[in-house]
Amino acid sequence: MKYILIFLLFIIVANYIKHSAITGDPELMLYVDLFSEEIKQPNQVNISFVDEIKDDDPIYKIIGSCNIFLFYKSIIIDRQNFLEASKIERKALLYHELAHCICDLDHNNLQEMECHYSLMNELLPSQYCLEKHWDRYIKILKHSCNND
Repeated sequence: MKYILIFLLFIIVANYIKHSAITGDPELMLYVDLFSEEIKQPNQVNISFVDEIKDDDPIYKIIGSCNIFLFYKSIIIDRQNFLEASKIERKALLYHELAHCICDLDHNNLQEMECHYSLMNELLPSQYCLEKHWDRYIKILKHSCNND
């Protein structure tokens, strides 16, 4: 009986977390809403700025991270890098992290000529590539997120 009560409590808490209100910085939430509309995925994720993302990689600086614990999903974004980025770079960063958290996508490091094949590369595409291939990047995300 004790284990059944614990299990039921777990289900109740998990359901609450899964359906709890989405919170986050208003500027970041604009991109979350755009992602939800454009990719056709619900946006059950908390998102916030941090001053620095701790990482041991000496070569590349981590500027965004998706964290999942049970049903709780959160994204943290390095504030300074976000503020220095162009609008399309901001959108690409948020879409990349949202695709990790909401669509459960992993990195895809395929390269096509001078540009990354998709937004799910470990490194964000350059401004030039984002502008040149944005429609393709979105088409790939829609397909991957919706298992089309």
